[in-house]
Amino acid sequence: MKRILPTLLVLAAFTNLQAQKNYKIGFRFAPDFSFTNVHQYKYAYPGVKQKGIGIRMSFGPTVDYFLTKNIAASSGLWYTVRSVNLYMGSLYNRPNDPNSKYYSKSRYNVTYLQIPVTGKIYTNIMVRKMAKLYFQGGGTIDIKLAEKAKDTGLSYGSNNYLYNTANIPSYNNDGKVFRTFNLGYYLGVGVEKSLGKNKAVFASVSFSKGLIQMLRHLNDRDDSGKLNDISKTLHVQTSQLSFEIGMKFL
Repeated sequence: MKRILPTLLVLAAFTNLQAQKNYKIGFRFAPDFSFTNVHQYKYAYPGVKQKGIGIRMSFGPTVDYFLTKNIAASSGLWYTVRSVNLYMGSLYNRPNDPNSKYYSKSRYNVTYLQIPVTGKIYTNIMVRKMAKLYFQGGGTIDIKLAEKAKDTGLSYGSNNYLYNTANIPSYNNDGKVFRTFNLGYYLGVGVEKSLGKNKAVFASVSFSKGLIQMLRHLNDRDDSGKLNDISKTLHVQTSQLSFEIGMKFL
């Protein structure tokens, strides 16, 4: 509840802007497919790859400020959950151990407060003579609210590599895996239909991707017992394909 409260407060603040002619206030809900983008350096994690696609969601208020009739600056405050699903590769594979395929699994939900900084261009193209086509693009400022490991045990089928590494006291980590701050880009195309003088509905498809390494400085020990920083050998980021729907109160 505490995490959702800031979104509700900002929505209330946005509502006060309705008296200003150039503003359009709305609310959007966006289920999405969340992909994990992972790259290794120095071949430290041979075979590392995405392990499944997460279906997550994003929602929150939006505000459009129209600079001209067809051009608007668009922002908002979105509560967004992203999925990080990793298979850490063959590092812990043991030929004679049937459970070895589970040892390197690492799955997380990472929750952000997103501030979009985008622009919208409305065209004169009408879709089925009912809704106006628009394009949207720009960036996002992402502030992490929480991270939650989906598998935290050491038992069969539930080992989480990053979680266990972050919480081993002798590794000098603090239990957190992901950075607090990130930036991303956002591209979308949608349609908007007026429902009269004071309301409109919209739907869009968008693609967004983080630009900054998600992993914090995180120590792990190699075979010689030396501490190494995982974030210097493994680059993790997410991208999202979202299907947005919402309503504006003009």
